Amino acid sequence: MKPNFLLVLFCLTGFFSFAQGHYNGQYAIGAQYGATKDGNAYNLNVQRLIGDNYFGARVDLNYYDKTNKLTVVETEIVPHKILSLGIAGTYSLEEVLPHPLYAQIHLGAQYSNENFNEGKSISSKGLEYNAPNENVFGLYTGIEIELSLLKFLSITGTAQTQRMFNSDVDKSIYFLGGGLKFNL
Repeated sequence: MKPNFLLVLFCLTGFFSFAQGHYNGQYAIGAQYGATKDGNAYNLNVQRLIGDNYFGARVDLNYYDKTNKLTVVETEIVPHKILSLGIAGTYSLEEVLPHPLYAQIHLGAQYSNENFNEGKSISSKGLEYNAPNENVFGLYTGIEIELSLLKFLSITGTAQTQRMFNSDVDKSIYFLGGGLKFNL
């Protein structure tokens, strides 16, 4: 048992000692899956570090597949799908967590397209209603925790919130999830 433990410990030490660091001009592509209130969330992002002072930029593509309440006379649950594109500035909190862990915060603007009740303006009971605004804009912010496994691969966990100013359905959406990041 002792030789096996030492072998595993030795392999893990070597595994993490070659894990990547963050450097100027580094690109990364990330994919995450998570949960939001009453549904699922998917995220695809591209990130780039700019300079040596922990700043960067990222572009996020989010897709939310969830349900929401529609109340005309009676309440019913209907599909609510959101596709959003955001551009954010980032700041890496490299001094907060020990290597191979990194924390990165981001804040940016976004455009979203909401598909509420599959684009219908009639309830399942045959009652008409005004279709909500499909094109919305707002801000989003979040934090991403990254565990470097290899020079090119990290496991990520994220918490993100979106504030959609002119949405008629959801003004705020929260996303918790995890995924992989490939450093190029």
